[in-house]
Order: sequence, then structure tokens, then C-alpha cells
Amino acid sequence: EKAETPAGGTAWLNRLRWPLFILAAAGFLFLKSRGIHYTASGDENVYFYMARLLNRGRMVYRDFFFARPPLQLFLLAAVDRLAGFNLAAGKATAFLPILAAAAALYRVFWKERDGRGGLIFLGLLLFNYELLKVSNHPMGLNLAVLFLSLSLAAFLRGRPFWSGLAWGLGALVGLYALPWGAAPAAYYLLGPSRRKRLGPFLAGFAAAFLPANLALAAAFGSDYTVPVYLYHFLKPPGALAAFSVFRGVVFRNPAVFILPLTLPFFDRKAESLTVAAAGLVYLAFLASLDPLFSQYFILPLPFLCWTAARGLSGMIGRFREPPPRWAAANLVLAVLAASGIDAGRRYLERERFIRFDRAGAAAEFIRENSAPSDLLFGQVTVTPLLALLSGREIAGDLVDTNRMRFDSGLLDPGEVIQMLEGEKSLRFIVVRDEPPWNRPPFAEFLAGCRLAAVFPERRGRILIFDCANRSFPPSGGGWYSFP
Repeated sequence: EKAETPAGGTAWLNRLRWPLFILAAAGFLFLKSRGIHYTASGDENVYFYMARLLNRGRMVYRDFFFARPPLQLFLLAAVDRLAGFNLAAGKATAFLPILAAAAALYRVFWKERDGRGGLIFLGLLLFNYELLKVSNHPMGLNLAVLFLSLSLAAFLRGRPFWSGLAWGLGALVGLYALPWGAAPAAYYLLGPSRRKRLGPFLAGFAAAFLPANLALAAAFGSDYTVPVYLYHFLKPPGALAAFSVFRGVVFRNPAVFILPLTLPFFDRKAESLTVAAAGLVYLAFLASLDPLFSQYFILPLPFLCWTAARGLSGMIGRFREPPPRWAAANLVLAVLAASGIDAGRRYLERERFIRFDRAGAAAEFIRENSAPSDLLFGQVTVTPLLALLSGREIAGDLVDTNRMRFDSGLLDPGEVIQMLEGEKSLRFIVVRDEPPWNRPPFAEFLAGCRLAAVFPERRGRILIFDCANRSFPPSGGGWYSFP
């Protein structure tokens, strides 16, 4: 064990590397424990219910719509089979991959004898607001971050095939993992001595990504290719301009976006600049999306935090004498501590705001006022959760009723209404006062139902309509007016 590493750090610090990681992980898990509650927003409830469908013998892409490759859904189905619908276990599939990703890259820092950079990386990655916000919800992004981080770790360790393989697995979680590959491919291609590594890198990616995609396309045809590929080009523009979303994320996470700018001043190694380029490529990719959702910014975080950690570690290492070096280290520590504390505070405030406090009461109402064979239908973020809690099924297995499916033209409102009218066991429709439910033809359909219960929540009321004895008003007879 060396007394002094090239990038700074001492033998005593080396002995503390995993205890320090465990300490950081404990703080991260404590914050995550505050987010294990039901929510009435986001996509996680959809995926929990889809996992249950798989375990009931339904087939993804044939029996229900899913807009990404299936790897994340298979993981949730395995958890559901082992633990049933267990909220903590389901949410753990979101935050445990983040810890594994952090451990993989933290280990690389120590392998490169830059323990100081590893500790900075941990602080930046685990305790920034955007990651804390997203890593409670198993939407696939967190699992993609794990594979991207494993790919980055393999790239930095000079293992192109394994880097490509992990990249391909990430793309089987979501196609949003694809941009990462541009930076290492360019690194290999532009260096004559490195060019021979490009083949193994691409071969690793192809080995993971191509067989699965070709098999799924052959088995399901357009039922796979349309939702997974075409759908994302058919989505309508978002309510907020991409620039507004981008600006909001930067303002909420200034340290993550400002500190990487230190890298070119203190570390100009080709590998380091490649990681920085990967972060820039991802940000450019996100800026091109419309609609753009803030949760997508979790994808470039490993690259941005790695870049910042290398830059800050290099800056501290420039001070040869202990007093100024310790002063620089303490300044970095103070910045990270202030940033992490503020991020944690805002994260906890958000969790209190998005909590679905009356989920149990709403599920009990459904359970007590319906038979086990009765069906539910309705709003995408709420209905799947109430179906799981009440032991009811969703009509037609039409789980994903995201407004974008209707606006993209892939889901016809008239056909959905026709399906509902043919469902003899349809009992409750669960909606919010928002499109498409407060507009024709759904509002016209609801006009024939009875408003049975209203559950106020912080983000808007949840309305449950009883359609068991639905009347059929004359055509053009108006629609339900939400009170």
C-alpha cells in the first residue's frame, strides 16, 4: 500500500474507502426511505401493474402497450413474483441500481489511485436534487444509469467489449441510453493506437442489443416497433419549451453543471476529455427533445459528476504544500456539503408534496363497493395503483392511458369508448379534472355515470365515477362538467 498516490490521498484514507462509501450509502438510503410512499404522479404505478400482468400470463406488446424494450419490466415482474406488490421492494429497483452504479465508478477512482476524486464523485452523484428526485421511482431510467455507469467503468479500465455489452444492456432498458456510445466510439476511432478497440466495443453492444431487438421485432412486428421506436417521434410538443425545462434543471442543480468546467484546467487526459464529451453529447441530445422531461437528466449525471470529480481532485492536487492543499480540500467539502444539504431539503419537501395520502381510503372505497370481478379504468398515474391495492383489474388491460398516446394518434378515443361500452363488468372510472377526461368523448361517457367519491390530494382531486348502471343520454346530450 503506497503512502502517497499520484493524484493525492494517503494510506490512511485508502483504508477508509469502503467504510466511507458505506457511510455515504447510509445517508442516501435514509433519504430514499423518506420516499417509500404511494404517489399519484409519474409512471411507476403503470409499471407496477404491468409487472403484475406479466405474472398473470399476459404478454407485453401483444396484450398491452409498453413504450420501451422490456428489460426493466422483467425486473419488476421478478420482484412482484417474489414479494407480491410490495412498495418498498418495487422502489428498491430504482434506488439500489444507483448505489451499484456509484460503487462501480467509485471503485475505478480508487483503482486509478484517486480516492479524493472518488469521494467527491460520491458526494456529487448521490446528493444532487435531480438524482434524489428521480431515484425513488422505478421508471427504467435508474436501471439505465447502472448500465451506463458499468459501461463507463469498463471503458476507463480499458475493456471495450464489456463496455459495449453494458451499453447494449442499457439500451434494452430504454433507447435513451444510446447517446453514450458516441463518445467512446470517437475516442477509439480518432486514436490510431486505439482503433483496434472499436470493433470489440461495437461487438459487445451488438451482442446485447441486436439479438433481443431482432427477436422481439420478429415475434411482435409493428406491435413492438411502433411503441418502442415510432411512438417517440409522434409525441406532440411538450407544454414547456425544452429550454425552460433545461434551465430549470440547471438552476436546481448548479454544482453538477458548473463544477465539470474545472476539468480542462487540471486534467487533459484523452479518457477524461472523452467522459466530459459524453456529458456534453447527452446534454445536446436532451436539448433536442420535445417533449423534454426533467427526469431524463439523470442519464448524463454519471458523466458530469465524474468530470467534476476529476477536475476538482486535480485542482486540489496542484497545491503541493499541506496548508493550501487542505484549504482547497475544505473549500470543496464545504461546497459539496452545502449543495447536498440543500438538495436533500428540497427533495424531502417534494416527497411530502407528491405523497398520495388517501390511496388506502380510495382503494377501500373501491373494494367495499364492487365485486372482485368488477373492472376499473381511468387516469394513468392513479388507476393502476388503486387496481393493485383493491385487487381489481383494469378493463381491456388498457393500463397506459397517457395523454400522449391519444395525442400521438396511436390510441383512438372513440375505440376506447367503444371498448368500455362493451365491458359488462366495468364498474369504476378513476380520473382527474384534466385532459383527456374533461373533454369529449370521455366527458360525454362520464355524463352517464354517477360521481361516487372524491378524494382531494395536494396535486388535484381524484374523482371516482360509478358506471355500473350507466345511462345513455341522447347523442349530443352534453358531457359531464367537473365541479
